[in-house]
Amino acid sequence: MLAQSDCGTKQSLSSNRFGVLGFGVLRRAQINFKYRSELESRLFCSDVIFQDLSQSCFVSCVIDLLQLLFTALDPEVREEYIADLVCSVYYDNFANAVTSLAPRVQMFSKNEFVREFERNILHGFIAGLNYHTQEYEDGLVIREEKENCTNSSYTYTQYRDSVLSMVRDILQFKLNTKATIL
Repeated sequence: MLAQSDCGTKQSLSSNRFGVLGFGVLRRAQINFKYRSELESRLFCSDVIFQDLSQSCFVSCVIDLLQLLFTALDPEVREEYIADLVCSVYYDNFANAVTSLAPRVQMFSKNEFVREFERNILHGFIAGLNYHTQEYEDGLVIREEKENCTNSSYTYTQYRDSVLSMVRDILQFKLNTKATIL
């Protein structure tokens, strides 16, 4: 089933089984991560605060997670932990929240969730591609405005590396899920 979300994009919601109030358009600047110590920074987040949820909409939780993974997470963190984030952290916390808030609601299984994630993984790639393209284009504008500006602008090399990183992570996730689900 296709449903028009409040975000203005069509999303596959598999009979609304995966529907949640999602973040909508999410950028790194809208997320604050908290760490217990300096040693844990970037890899072991203890808390997250999302700012400016004005773009929130009804969307598949899978699409929402994909947008988060491919637009707001550092590539190194995504590469290292994508399977854990999808299969354990997100799903387990989501299932616990649903169970505590609405114990009678029958929720999708972890296998169904992982399959839905894999089926829609290109949505994450497209969201990430849009994000990184915008960052690169913004960097071009900054360089044009300041002729000798070399710092704080997104270079072509960074753009290329980000896109290649997303492709690598998608292929690795698909290979891992094929090996574990089959």
